[in-house]
Amino acid sequence: NGTIPSQGYADISGGTLVVSNKLLASQNGSCNWKQTGGNVWVGSGGVVFGLGVYSVVDALFDGADTIFTTPGEIYLASGNGSVSTLTQKNGALTASIFNLASKSNAVARYDLEGGSLSVSNILRVGQGGFGTFEQSGGSVYVKNNFYLPYQNSDAYNFGVESVYRMTGGTLRNDGYTRLGHGGGRGRLELLGGTATFANYVFVGKGNLLGQQGRGTLLLGGEMNAMFNNETAIGAEDTNSRGTLHVYGGGTGERKFQANVYLRNAPTIKATIDGKGLNPVTVNGYFEVLSPVTLIPDKTKDAKPGTYTVLRYTSSLVQTPGCDFAFDPSVDTARWTFAFDPVAKTLTLTLKELGTVVIVR
Repeated sequence: NGTIPSQGYADISGGTLVVSNKLLASQNGSCNWKQTGGNVWVGSGGVVFGLGVYSVVDALFDGADTIFTTPGEIYLASGNGSVSTLTQKNGALTASIFNLASKSNAVARYDLEGGSLSVSNILRVGQGGFGTFEQSGGSVYVKNNFYLPYQNSDAYNFGVESVYRMTGGTLRNDGYTRLGHGGGRGRLELLGGTATFANYVFVGKGNLLGQQGRGTLLLGGEMNAMFNNETAIGAEDTNSRGTLHVYGGGTGERKFQANVYLRNAPTIKATIDGKGLNPVTVNGYFEVLSPVTLIPDKTKDAKPGTYTVLRYTSSLVQTPGCDFAFDPSVDTARWTFAFDPVAKTLTLTLKELGTVVIVR
């Protein structure tokens, strides 16, 4: 079945490798996988980088002509306690489903610096374990669902937080996006590059077992983020908790082109930095269906003033009694806010506190 020895390495720089069924890189051992060229094709049995207890895999993909393809699934860390790291500097990886950290206590990290990752079905960053996806360049395309993380009946590890952090490159998902799915915790940090979400986005998505799904969507830096369908900060499930975090200034566009729903006690956090605060824009209905908690924050170089956190251009739908309020931890001597349905804005004001001089 194309099994690589439990303690060994693969170094591929050219040619063609065809594995008819399944490829295992490390089973209860360690493996270094290095591909800097050539074409690797694996059958529908898929690929596992790190299978079994405490497997360790370090995989590197580089070279403009590097191609790695399977019509099956790719697992990065699929064992209790297994640790797998994949670094992609160039080349093209293609799979039907890509899973990071798919067992309890598994740890998986994907560093995408260049090249492309194309997933024809589902991307799961965390599936019972701890998944981290760092994208500083290259391109990611997901045709169907994107889970951050995904929790199923075989791999519950409640309270786990998985992270997708983007500082460059492009990301496009044509299917649903679920952050904090089924009892997990997920953070999508969009800080640079261009991201497009063509379908529904759920920030916080609980499950029927009563476990809370906690999701955070952070928008900051020079990021261009476009949400072309409806977005829920806190999904309709009562066990969903969502946070929208607007971070710092910049010139990027942060646009929600369809309706945005605030449900199930959502949180809006805003961090003002030396560049100010670049607000998000909602071009669909803005629906406040639950009381909303506000948490302001600032960096050391932030300046006093009034900053727009959010603006909406269409209609407001607000359930009676569902208002905005500061978290009890907020210093109200320094911060105030205003939600103005006429101006269609949510603003924060950072006050300049007086200086106390002690004369001896």
